[in-house]
Amino acid sequence: RRAYEVVEGIRFDGMQYRRDIGHRAVAPRRL
Repeated sequence: RRAYEVVEGIRFDGMQYRRDIGHRAVAPRRL
């Protein structure tokens, strides 16, 4: 989450970033 807070402060023409990439890393796994 902190990385997204930081990247929201960065802007340039043509900028793109994805918010869905890290969801597996932070979501709890079910066994």
